[in-house]
Amino acid sequence: MMNAADAASRGLQRDQRVEVVNDTGRMTALVRFAPLPRGNLAMYYPEANVLIPRRADPDSGRRCSSRQRCASCDSSAGRN
Repeated sequence: MMNAADAASRGLQRDQRVEVVNDTGRMTALVRFAPLPRGNLAMYYPEANVLIPRRADPDSGRRCSSRQRCASCDSSAGRN
């Protein structure tokens, strides 16, 4: 899910297949709009666990939360 204005600024449309990527992993998802602050993505299903870091946070000694990492959306998913 993403802010509709963010999607429009990237030329993305609802139900478009995109690649979501961060330092930990990548996955293919469909674009959905939600009332999120600009610059944010939200994913609420187990498949998105591939994007959650497995390393410990050096400042606290605890695992990083999903809120501490950034991801990007690439519209090239599904292209040959």
